[in-house]
Amino acid sequence: MQAAMTMVRFRDLLLAAATFGLCALHSQVPRTRQTKVLHFKTQRGDLTVEVNTGLPGKPLASSIALSAEGAEGPTTAEEVGILRQVLQQMASFGADPRELVLIHFYIQEPDVVARLAIAAAQSENWRAAIKTGRGTNSVVATLLNDLGAYNAFNDALAAYGMEVVRVGGVEDVLVKKLASLHLNNAPPGLDGTMSVPTGASAFVTVGKKKTP
Repeated sequence: MQAAMTMVRFRDLLLAAATFGLCALHSQVPRTRQTKVLHFKTQRGDLTVEVNTGLPGKPLASSIALSAEGAEGPTTAEEVGILRQVLQQMASFGADPRELVLIHFYIQEPDVVARLAIAAAQSENWRAAIKTGRGTNSVVATLLNDLGAYNAFNDALAAYGMEVVRVGGVEDVLVKKLASLHLNNAPPGLDGTMSVPTGASAFVTVGKKKTP
């Protein structure tokens, strides 16, 4: 169920990605070509990877969607290993890893969820967003960027001269009480009754690696 929803959201987010400067935005809906669907086994279940090519103004641009089955996805370390395999295979089915512009996923990696929940519990901006019911998406994106939550993807991207630029497109944020997560590494003194983010649809934009 989660995988199917993620794939649908991924196509919707390609249009959003265009507005973030990934490509020239034309009047027509972006037309992508599904190049390949790959399936992997992880310790926590199955991970489906969909590779697409083509964005308005960038017909060679490629994008990847990661969709995990189950309530808990693979760790970022597992995702990096799978991403490395996908990048190595892309040329064989007509996609260029050096033209990758977007990786879409649903935030459910246990390591990311734990770090995000703790950061949110310590964030005045998150508390304000929860109180007013406004701005939760942008606060989650900021927290993830500040944490460098998906910078581990660079371990796979570096071989192609690429790197993670930033997290964006955060939508459909799920929240739970902090205490319900049973985090062993949570700093003492945090309010266990606080609602914290535990999942969301999101993407990272990918660009050419900056030279020092």
